Amino acid sequence: MNTAKNENTLAEDYRIQIINSFDEASMYRQIWNNLVLSSENPNPFLIFEWFESWWQCFASKDKTPYIIFIWKAQELIGIAPLMLVQIKKFGFKINKLEFLSMMKYAYSALNLAGHLDFIIRRDNHKIALECILKHLKEKVKNWDYIRLHPILSDSQTLKSLRDNKKYYKFDIYIRRVFFSTKIVFDSTWENYLTKLDRDFVKKINRRENKLKKIGKFEILNITRIDNIEKIYSIIVQIDKASWKDKRGISIYDKKYKNFFQALLRNLSNTDNIFIGLAQIDDKTIAYDIIFKFAHVAIDLKTSYDSNYRNYGVGNIVSFYNIKKIYELGYKEFHLLWGNIKAKSVWKPEIEQYDEVFIFNNRLKSKFLNFLYHKLLLYRIFRFINYKLFN
Repeated sequence: MNTAKNENTLAEDYRIQIINSFDEASMYRQIWNNLVLSSENPNPFLIFEWFESWWQCFASKDKTPYIIFIWKAQELIGIAPLMLVQIKKFGFKINKLEFLSMMKYAYSALNLAGHLDFIIRRDNHKIALECILKHLKEKVKNWDYIRLHPILSDSQTLKSLRDNKKYYKFDIYIRRVFFSTKIVFDSTWENYLTKLDRDFVKKINRRENKLKKIGKFEILNITRIDNIEKIYSIIVQIDKASWKDKRGISIYDKKYKNFFQALLRNLSNTDNIFIGLAQIDDKTIAYDIIFKFAHVAIDLKTSYDSNYRNYGVGNIVSFYNIKKIYELGYKEFHLLWGNIKAKSVWKPEIEQYDEVFIFNNRLKSKFLNFLYHKLLLYRIFRFINYKLFN
């Protein structure tokens, strides 16, 4: 593929820079995260360390970083955190572009990122997206399609794609992949409590009191990780004693390729990680890993020892961590996708996330478009994957 390092696009003031390695990208770590902070929807899943951790674990010979920087004079106004992926299907090679850290299917239990998008400075979305697609159309000739997920349904990216399909001159398909949940703190903690079912809160209090009768119960908050191996070992032991070890996907599952350990290591000296641990007489029985940036906190991974299931220890840990996140001043606490009914006890808002396909104008691209969307093969592949991994 053509990977020209620099070019002028649309106007002399705009410049494209292509980065094909994380060694090179790491030089822009701070400016990357600053751009996330000034984007339409700052989210922990967009910071540099997230993508870096994923690449450290999931890099392979069929993937190449294809990170597009859009500069306006000396100011970085946009980043497309993409990768080129080569696969073989239907008897021939397919070249596709995807977001870095994208997994095969967004709603899968194996998916990691709950929110991905182009990283674009506020009020620059239209011009930056035009720069990205113009570059891909004119300078990168042999890609077959672009597949991107999960993108917030009402994001500026999807709004622009929906409104300007004819302008971009690509076949574009947008479909829902999952609903996600988030708690919005728009008032006091006391006002949030009034939203919760009174019996649910009483149940949490009763079960916490039952735990206190069998031993010393406490919640530990870890904001800086000094010993990664020790903390990760504690988390793994809890997962081994949980229902996930038999019926779900544990944090140490080989399909994750040690991603969570890498992420904890890369964030250990930052303010972007928070771990809540529940203990009975110095025995850790539950954990909650919270990933945070800007005003957003993400409930990334949580589990509990099944021996304490009847005590509702999972909900107790969640309750105290939600309160802690509120006290730290965060405005949103994302519970992500999955069992929406189970998450509804926390009275979250529900958001829709979508997937977009953008097909090139090549003959092979049109054929793939026909197979995937006219013959519904992509829908069949998704259904099979869902049955196998959910």
